[in-house]
Amino acid sequence: MTRLTPMLGLTAMPTTREARWRRKLREATGRGVRIGILDTGVADHELSLKGVVRSHCSVSDSGRIMTSLRGSDSLGHGTACAWIVKSLAPDAELHSVRIFGRSARERGEKLITGLGFAIERGWDIINVSLGTSGFREELTHLANLAAERGIVIIAAASNAPGKSSFPAELPNVIGVDAATFDSPLAFRYRDDHPIQVEASGVYVRAPWPNGEFSHFTGSSFACPHVTAIAARLGQGRIDELSGRLRQQLAALSL
Repeated sequence: MTRLTPMLGLTAMPTTREARWRRKLREATGRGVRIGILDTGVADHELSLKGVVRSHCSVSDSGRIMTSLRGSDSLGHGTACAWIVKSLAPDAELHSVRIFGRSARERGEKLITGLGFAIERGWDIINVSLGTSGFREELTHLANLAAERGIVIIAAASNAPGKSSFPAELPNVIGVDAATFDSPLAFRYRDDHPIQVEASGVYVRAPWPNGEFSHFTGSSFACPHVTAIAARLGQGRIDELSGRLRQQLAALSL
């Protein structure tokens, strides 16, 4: 796979540590990092995702966790997000948890169940390319629990201006918004903003479940870019990722 070099601005000579982080961002592949994709499921894509996802689970209407040998995704959202992660962190280990419900309330309840399950599984990074305006108390509890266990949650902000979205806006979650960048590994970190990261999320090429490719725009598709960036930075030092990721993002930001 072709290595992608991020377009990172340099305003001063980097320290040895920052230079090491930049090299890892350029060269790492996410090897040894386990990522949970909480979304609409991931289809077994013949060209690029077949056999890539290690486990497929879903939250049933009754709130039970169900497992499957094959993935499915009738909407295509989770498939696109998984492909973005895999294209940028090809050696990361992916796991899918399907949490999509028929109503906003049901989706929120399934998000709570699915996120709790992902935390219990101990995956290193949890990608949540969706959100809810409710369930703040429950999601705050889970985000705090994940942080205590060294698990990184990366979540998409709302695409509606001024609308709150959780878990993206919680203190122990890396919130992501969409912007245009020259490289998929470029991003902007804003420490004083409730949504800390802007990443590539405009006209992103990714597959549909039927094997064809399309282009997507929104914070949902910026979120897996940051997940892949975190996987690269966590390679070989995953036990340090949770405590160091914000510092790394600030140092490597455009």
